[in-house]
Amino acid sequence: MEFDQNQFRADLLEAIESGVGTDWTWDDDDLEEYEVPTFDSNWALSQVLEVLQKYGIYHEV
Repeated sequence: MEFDQNQFRADLLEAIESGVGTDWTWDDDDLEEYEVPTFDSNWALSQVLEVLQKYGIYHEV
């Protein structure tokens, strides 16, 4: 497989972005719920490792 740097970057970015999400939180002062951004680093890391394995850069031992 020929290394496609642009596809690698796209796959890596997608893996990192997969950890981004939102959650709801309650503000006691305003007495309302609102969305806050979240980042699941464990999920994102697992996805990044899959991309690195796909391109033969990382191998589990």
